[in-house]
Amino acid sequence: MSVSLTTDHLFMLFCTALVFTMQAGFFCLEAGLSRSKNSINVAMKNIMDMCVATCLFWCCGFGLMFGESIEGWAGTSYFFLDPQTYGINNSFKFLFHMVMCGTAITIASGAVAERMKFRAYLIFTVLISALTYPLFGHWAWGIHDGATTGWLKDLGFIDFAGSTVVHSIGGWCALAAVIVIGPRYGRFDKEGRKHSFQGHNLPLAALGVFILWTGWLGFNAGSEEHFTNRTPLILINTVLASAFGGLVTYLIQTAQGKLIQVDLVLNGILAGLVAVTAGCHVYTPWIAVLVGSFAAYAMIYATDVLTKLKIDDVVGAFPVHAGSGVWGTIAVALFAPIDSLTPGYSRVDQLLVQLLGCLIAMVWAFGTSWLFLKLFSQVQSLRVTEEAEQAGLNTVEHGATTEMHDLLTTMQSHLNGDHHAIAEADPFTDAGLIAMQYNRVVETNQKMLTDLTKREVMLSKAKEAAEAAAQSKTEFLANMSHEIRTPMTAILGYTELLKDEIETQPDAENQLDAIETIQKNGDHLLTIINDILDLSKLEAGKMTIEQVPCSPHQLLRDVIELMEVKATAKQIKLIHNQENLLPEIINSDPTRLRQILVNLIGNAIKFTEVGNVTVKAQMSSTTSNLLEIEVTDTGIGMTEEQAHGLFMPFIQADTSMTRKFGGTGLGLSISKRLAEMLGGDIEIVRTKADEGSTFRVSIDVGTHDPSSLISWDKSKTKAEPSTEITPIPENISASEFNVLLAEDGLDNQRLISFLLKKEGAEVTLAQNGYEAFEKGIGRLKTGKHYDLILMDMQMPVLDGYEATAKLREAGYKAPIIALTAHAMNGDREKCLEAGCDDFLTKPLEKEKFIETIHYQVNRYRYLLQPESSIDLVHSTGSGI
Repeated sequence: MSVSLTTDHLFMLFCTALVFTMQAGFFCLEAGLSRSKNSINVAMKNIMDMCVATCLFWCCGFGLMFGESIEGWAGTSYFFLDPQTYGINNSFKFLFHMVMCGTAITIASGAVAERMKFRAYLIFTVLISALTYPLFGHWAWGIHDGATTGWLKDLGFIDFAGSTVVHSIGGWCALAAVIVIGPRYGRFDKEGRKHSFQGHNLPLAALGVFILWTGWLGFNAGSEEHFTNRTPLILINTVLASAFGGLVTYLIQTAQGKLIQVDLVLNGILAGLVAVTAGCHVYTPWIAVLVGSFAAYAMIYATDVLTKLKIDDVVGAFPVHAGSGVWGTIAVALFAPIDSLTPGYSRVDQLLVQLLGCLIAMVWAFGTSWLFLKLFSQVQSLRVTEEAEQAGLNTVEHGATTEMHDLLTTMQSHLNGDHHAIAEADPFTDAGLIAMQYNRVVETNQKMLTDLTKREVMLSKAKEAAEAAAQSKTEFLANMSHEIRTPMTAILGYTELLKDEIETQPDAENQLDAIETIQKNGDHLLTIINDILDLSKLEAGKMTIEQVPCSPHQLLRDVIELMEVKATAKQIKLIHNQENLLPEIINSDPTRLRQILVNLIGNAIKFTEVGNVTVKAQMSSTTSNLLEIEVTDTGIGMTEEQAHGLFMPFIQADTSMTRKFGGTGLGLSISKRLAEMLGGDIEIVRTKADEGSTFRVSIDVGTHDPSSLISWDKSKTKAEPSTEITPIPENISASEFNVLLAEDGLDNQRLISFLLKKEGAEVTLAQNGYEAFEKGIGRLKTGKHYDLILMDMQMPVLDGYEATAKLREAGYKAPIIALTAHAMNGDREKCLEAGCDDFLTKPLEKEKFIETIHYQVNRYRYLLQPESSIDLVHSTGSGI
């Protein structure tokens, strides 16, 4: 054996050892960029994939890669390599390429970290080490007995140390795996925004890069297979490309004004190493600098693409190894000296061959991996469950923990209520020192538990008392509403009837004044009741807000038309500024917004004797989703002292306001709270005694297209969104119909019966819910229904809720309308859930009452027609 031969063997042995240390570098990098709960799993993967690579590469991988070739596609010898049979040269070659195979496999490990099952990962490594890597290696590097055998190498493909053969193959396999497996739970939200998972030990990751950097010297230099005069050039190019890759990554982040991401700079170094690997044997140092610098750009771009596609690559394996590997392979054709290219090839010829090699690598590695994983996933799950991922693969996959994990488990047990668990403390470790201090906190906390328990008992009793008081208050308000609204139905109803009768008589002016006075004061009393109920619901947190599409133009138009009557009565002008553009449709609660505007404009009219009230609507100039409506009056205004506390309940500017103008002082307080629930506020923009005031209400209208803003005039042509109801032909009429009126109040029986008979109805009375049920069922047994049942919900014997539910259970399908003096939050829903088709509150609004009666009867008769294609089924909430 010659001295030269021995030197070459020692050189290859040294390079093999360096490449072997890259496995440790990959482990440190992956462990540092993963969370600590997965660090042991990372260690096991890196150990076992090297074991798998060694065994399979010895059994078949080396033979497939460098054995005697079948038409350039696969080797057929060197299986189960024996040094005594195949010689010392092949033995050293086997060792070197064995550790390179381990490198290709480990690339995928970092990409799928923290969620892939350990057994599934090992089976995946079998595919790469036994098939994917050695076969492509044969195509690109195949040499047997000194002769080129690989078909791709025979075409002139150049990849000196494996930018494509090792790194792109590993990167494409990794990409297929992360696509099939999916991102870690919580990595991306539903809108596609990423949430960064911080690696638990970035210094460890940096150590891993230093180890890889060192090992890469053997990776590139060993690919020469001899110590030659090109070896120093290879080493220098390797170091320069990697250094500039890291530096350019840093400069890019600095130029973008971003904080420096440590993991990205580390990947920049690795990207430079990957890219220069394909041509480090022929580049000049300046070319190596150029290739390494552009590799940083390729890596960053590939990283951004993965993020946009919501692909979760924990360590950036694809951007570093595939992205930079493709660039490095192409760079050979662009920058290598022309005499180092394939003999007879121009740069364009070489570029086409390099592109072909990159394409074949992508299709082969990505395709085989994706297909294999897809098929395997049909047999066995590739990833752990969400619960297992949250717990960490250390415990789930290996039953192993760390001191820090044990400490965190103890802390979690405390959070779950076990206050007696004490963390084990080893004073000679960082986690132990933390545990010692934590135990002191736990001991102190335990001493406080007794006092806290006593306080909790006291607070619990106080809470029960407060809840009982709140419940009593709610029940009181509900009963008050019922007890006041029930007689108010008769008062206002009969007042309306008297007014209709007297209007037809001569000399009725004085009588009409008296009746209108009764009606006005009754309406005022009802308004006060509604305000008190609204305030109670707000304070109890039971007021609900809906978000539905509505037209701000139509809403403003409705309110202006309503309030113009009051303004005209006081001989003041109500002006609406129509110049500003508003969205065609907004998302808000039109009922509550209308309530706020009616209150603000009503106040402005009430406190203005001379001049005008101006309403101006516009989108906020500072916040795009805020609609601002200003109400300005020329009324009495306020001093600064009077304005203070104006939005507090039962407070007006001063006590003389109540005497002169009336009111409870609840309107502004309720409106302000409603505005806040709508995502905005009410504020006093300007006020001065005897000069008037300006109030501004703002509400959140949700996102909208700025280009969809329209003017007041244009909005007149836009139809207001509405809910579709059953179409009723004109020939269907409710001129004669029969009604069952379930009402226990004698006065209300007479009033409602009068209104119904006036509309052509035949009225049957029921004194309670049980009687209503009996009469409804009795009518049903005759094969007929009442055209309509009006059901008071508060009755003796059997209330309206139970009576309605029993009728529906018995198959009664005709309309049932709830009549109730309850108007608290949830009362409508309660009635509809019981089986009612509609809901009317007392006191009854005559026009709405009659309109609802006719609609429900007409709808019922239409559904009974044989030609109607609509099934006759109960449909809640179908009223007008």
